[in-house]
Amino acid sequence: MEVNRDNFFSVLPTMLAEAEKSRFVAVDLEMSGISSTQGRTRYDTTLQGSYTRLKEVAEQFQVLQIGFSFISFNEQTSTYQTRTFNCNVSPLFPRSSLSDFLTSHLDRTFQFSARSYNFLVRHGFDFNRALNNGVSYLSCNDQRIAEQHLLSKNIEHESIDPLTLDKESQAFYADTKDQIGAFVLAHFKPDRIIVKNPHGDKLNGLQIRLVYQIIHDNYPECMAKKISSGDMAGCMGISQLKEPTGLKVQRRQQDNKDEMKRLSGLQILFEALSGQPFATSWNPRWIYHSDNTSPDLQKWAEFNKTFDPIQCEANLMKSRPTLVGHNLFQDLTFIYHTFIEPLPPKLDDFLAGVHNRFPRIVDTKFMFKLGKNMMEPDQTLDALYASYASRDLPPIRDTTHETPASGNTKAGAHNAGFDSQMTAVVFLRQTHDLYNAEKHHAMAGMECYIPVGNSIPDKSADSLIDRDDAEMSGAAMQKFGVLTADDSAAKQAESTMKVDVLWSPKTGRMKEDLRKRKMVVSGETYSAGEASMIPSWVDDFWGTYGNRSFVAGTSYVSFA
Repeated sequence: MEVNRDNFFSVLPTMLAEAEKSRFVAVDLEMSGISSTQGRTRYDTTLQGSYTRLKEVAEQFQVLQIGFSFISFNEQTSTYQTRTFNCNVSPLFPRSSLSDFLTSHLDRTFQFSARSYNFLVRHGFDFNRALNNGVSYLSCNDQRIAEQHLLSKNIEHESIDPLTLDKESQAFYADTKDQIGAFVLAHFKPDRIIVKNPHGDKLNGLQIRLVYQIIHDNYPECMAKKISSGDMAGCMGISQLKEPTGLKVQRRQQDNKDEMKRLSGLQILFEALSGQPFATSWNPRWIYHSDNTSPDLQKWAEFNKTFDPIQCEANLMKSRPTLVGHNLFQDLTFIYHTFIEPLPPKLDDFLAGVHNRFPRIVDTKFMFKLGKNMMEPDQTLDALYASYASRDLPPIRDTTHETPASGNTKAGAHNAGFDSQMTAVVFLRQTHDLYNAEKHHAMAGMECYIPVGNSIPDKSADSLIDRDDAEMSGAAMQKFGVLTADDSAAKQAESTMKVDVLWSPKTGRMKEDLRKRKMVVSGETYSAGEASMIPSWVDDFWGTYGNRSFVAGTSYVSFA
């Protein structure tokens, strides 16, 4: 499914609903550059040095495209289902009442690596489509800056002292002030007066600012509007304000808030995937469409009318899907910088910040590289995909093109959506193979960097998989259809224990491990069919492969 600026809010409820029901979500990014030669004459091979280089790259280049492949398990067919969305991303602000202000206070310098540009062009990437119709974004930090300026000031009026201007500008200021004053004294007769450039042609930018300033500082009962057509195009029309100044300011501030929410775009998805509040982050009218809307957008209208963002938010705050990627560490630096906060200088702080937002991550490249020495041949994502695509287990069905108006069915490698779909396939089948071969036992003692002093609490305690709360457990089991609503918490605990004991491929060992843990695996909602394919998160398998990532050229890191 192709997602852009025009259809983003129409498709957003469907993407959130997919996240709500998914066990995993595979992500992939296309960026305007992936490496930098700036600022470093020596190659620092420490993990901190590698992180610093990747931090500089994420700060220098931009995200151009993001792919999301949501992965859920179909109990009726015992098949994993994927649904993929490819989102073009633009650093540009779309033309609006706020765009000029935003570009002056949040101006973005975007750069392209010649190598990345040539690579993407060679694979059919459409830069014009990404930049001109990509989904807009504001990070949490951008939003704070915008709120500070937009909601505390009248954005049209940042005062200029006329005495600091040349004599011609001072004369224009005085004459315009007298002209408007006479209009007010005449009780707004005629209905409108025209402010022109005394030197001919259109009013320039300074003159327009001075007109707004005169109205704001001296005549709040008036309003000024630039004339865009006719004989007076480029002049300013001055008329009586029809609503109280206070109401006008309130309306403008509300419009500013709505515009900031609209510009937040993709940040809403990452808030949802990290268990943060998002239900009030958009205006409901953006997802409903009238009869004159394009047919493609109308196809989403019926679902959007029934979508409950508050319930979806509550469910995702309890149970968010595991984040999966290939070579995920670098993607996470871009995601963090672009949609969350500025990247911290220290590696440990970055690892803790990511783990706080995404308590479960899986890097398929780490899974492939673990146990191999650095001299062994590498495998690209598409090469790994080719080796796994023809295998049968676990069964995977891509439902993307069953979606109305899915678009771009010819996408290939290095389209972010297609790459996220490949990552989903590699993840499921590589996990299945490694688990059944018991590779995690041999790899359990492999050296991996663990952040020092990571005391940030793991908010995943509220997720369905980790939580020991019996009441939550029952709700979790009901959600996934493992139990009916009248099953007690005690029955649920007993049933969950039996799920893992009966359906783990290594039943005897799993029974022993559960006893060692002395815990009720209350969040384990895997059915018989699913538990035989992919291990539950509490399994020792993820103690080896989960929350760890490969850092190119150095070593492995743990996020927890």
